[in-house]
Amino acid sequence: MKHSHVLGRLTLALCLLLTGCGQRAAAVPTPTPAASATASPPGAAPAGDAPEAEASSLNWLPYAPSEFAAVAGAEGLGDAAAFAPAGDICPLPDRAGVEGQANGEGFYRFIAREDGAANLCYLDFSSAQEVMLCSQPNCAHADESCPAWFPSLVGVNQAFPVGDALIILHGGNPSYASSLGEEALARIEVANLDGSGRRQVFRFPANVQVTTLPRGGYAQDGENLYFVATTTTAASTTRTLCALHAPSGTLYALYDLPEAEEKILGGVGTKLVLSYSPGAYDMSHSAADLQTVVACLDLSNHTLAALFSYPYVSVGGIAGEDFVVLTSEGTLCRYSLVTGKLTGEMPVALPAGFDPQNMHGNGLFDGKLLAHSFAVSSDGPSALHYCAVDLQTGAAQELDATYEGVWGGGRQPATIAAETADALLVACGQRAVESTLPSGERIGYYPFQYALVPKNDFWQNRAALTPIEWPN
Repeated sequence: MKHSHVLGRLTLALCLLLTGCGQRAAAVPTPTPAASATASPPGAAPAGDAPEAEASSLNWLPYAPSEFAAVAGAEGLGDAAAFAPAGDICPLPDRAGVEGQANGEGFYRFIAREDGAANLCYLDFSSAQEVMLCSQPNCAHADESCPAWFPSLVGVNQAFPVGDALIILHGGNPSYASSLGEEALARIEVANLDGSGRRQVFRFPANVQVTTLPRGGYAQDGENLYFVATTTTAASTTRTLCALHAPSGTLYALYDLPEAEEKILGGVGTKLVLSYSPGAYDMSHSAADLQTVVACLDLSNHTLAALFSYPYVSVGGIAGEDFVVLTSEGTLCRYSLVTGKLTGEMPVALPAGFDPQNMHGNGLFDGKLLAHSFAVSSDGPSALHYCAVDLQTGAAQELDATYEGVWGGGRQPATIAAETADALLVACGQRAVESTLPSGERIGYYPFQYALVPKNDFWQNRAALTPIEWPN
């Protein structure tokens, strides 16, 4: 078991910079032509250059093609040798407090229903309204006649706006196969941004799940969504880096990952940025002695370059062509994702009570790295400290934006889920939904309530966290 599974005080997630690469707008997104199965998949990859770093700082590993098809028995995969990124690779959020994905116009997320099913919802930034992703008049959103209705929510379920398409990942959970049948299997659907034209483009074998690691990361390049699938057999577990090409609906199994837990951080140009922490599964190691390695995967020449490493008990994320990290010693470090070199470091005067040995990352926004910690006291409940660190000056500011949590109770940070040019979408509460599966099993879900607040108000601690009306 990984350290952070046992020690809740440790930071698992490397906070990812949220970017919006989609380009649509409307209360419910405007329909676009359905993603066509005849659209052309990516062409041959152009030759790429190695990162500009000293040879001694790199550890080049050739990446063998994925054995996914042979191991998992999967069919219908695209030719990985013909795959190439469609453009610059953007990181996508995968951290606690964020349960959906956004483009520049709105935010998509699933909300569980009490009857065991789920609805896909869309929060429109321009109107600050959240609705079911359905344009049918007088629809009850309660069965397969509604495009926003899904029969179950077991496993990881996310809807990603990528270009003019919506890629829907159903992570799968084979332990529910007896009650849910094929609905328990991992699969991928593609739809228009308004939810119409939804079609299944790939169903994984029963021994495959999507994104089984906590905070395993995603990325996109305007046409392709990058994620990891895990194949489990009696003899081995294999994690495969995959790409789903939205215009054609083609799935590519790119590489079987050699380390214990590579996670997708994002990209620099058309190269994919990954991280892994050697020894993280060995509980005989102290977390304080571990390092997280950041590596660059060149998809054009199939090589992996280890760029740099930093202390495991840290939080950070991608800022342009740099990676910034706040260490457990309270030092803000900046590394180049092009050269792998440390380009700057400065001490940070964190707010009183903030414990960098027990902090959790909350992303990068407006040139600030956000993190929170809980100061444990024997005299009473843990005290929450939420702060933003300026990436240029190292100045740290305590944030007042918090709410009372439902699951686990206590004060929680108002995590930023998405942003526009002048506003932030922040979690400001939770609801409890008890969902009953066809088998009679009950599962508790705790979806977030969100508020859309002006950026200046948030940073100046004067934001009114008024929840957006719940969709119905």
